[in-house]
Amino acid sequence: MRRWPLTLVLVLLGASACREADLTAVRADLVTQAAMVCAAPPVRPAHAPKTRELQPAEVSAAIATLCTEEAARQAASAPPLAVLHEALAQDRAITGDLRRSRLLIDAPRIDLGAVKGAPEGMRTAEEALANASAGSRCGPAWTGLERFMLAAATAQAKAGHAAEALEVCADVVALARDEAVTGGMTELLLSNTNLQRAYTACTPIVDAAPKEAAAKLAASLAVLRPTFPSTLEDVLRRDHAEVLLFTFGRVREAARPLPCERAIAIAAASDHLPPLTRGERLELLRAWNEANAEVSPPDEKYTEAYSLTLRVLDKLTEHAKSR
Repeated sequence: MRRWPLTLVLVLLGASACREADLTAVRADLVTQAAMVCAAPPVRPAHAPKTRELQPAEVSAAIATLCTEEAARQAASAPPLAVLHEALAQDRAITGDLRRSRLLIDAPRIDLGAVKGAPEGMRTAEEALANASAGSRCGPAWTGLERFMLAAATAQAKAGHAAEALEVCADVVALARDEAVTGGMTELLLSNTNLQRAYTACTPIVDAAPKEAAAKLAASLAVLRPTFPSTLEDVLRRDHAEVLLFTFGRVREAARPLPCERAIAIAAASDHLPPLTRGERLELLRAWNEANAEVSPPDEKYTEAYSLTLRVLDKLTEHAKSR
């Protein structure tokens, strides 16, 4: 399931087993967590100038065009990449927010138990997402978007358009940043993986690019670098909100994905619960307390993996500067 390894807090219910369980706190907390899931994408500095306002539907349509790596290569200089570039230049992180909602639809439950914090573990998380979303229309385009964008950048570079390819490299880093500021732990793991992938794909493009293009990439990365989260606390809070709402949905026999509309529906339904037996109320409280444990500090392995990834980004920036 999509969750950070939370410390499970089991409330001692022995004494309360003989009296009615009070669900007031459950209802209030669901409203709070739904508001967090539904929060508007954050405003953050853009790495490129915005030329027009984009609607989320335009971004979704562009991503759906890149259903495979081959399609991405063929679209190397076509509108989808231009739309994504414009989307990432918007005032708010709409692309990261769209992707988070889409992954909750395609893959609301994945197993992160095998993730060790190393690149191999990150790939495991990515593969788990890809497998879960493979059955949906263009699901791979959402889970592997950065990979497809880098395939397009490589095709541009081979065609002699290194400057344009480096713009796509900057867009990939911008998308990784937006994932980190809008998503939970799953999105952060994908962000880490894709920053490392960008370094591998974009370093040789920098070497072949004109100095002016390399300098432009370095300038874009310098804007993006300080806007990555400095800690994982907010990431964990968003992860926690999803876990709580998903758990409540399962208890109410309504286990569905949790984009904003579903989160609101779960919170609203809590005000009109059908009659519950004492056992059902206690089970609901038990599950709520498990999911609503205090967000624990991030495991050192995740913090270290995140720090190492940011160093990779610094390395790419320095390489572009020295070009």
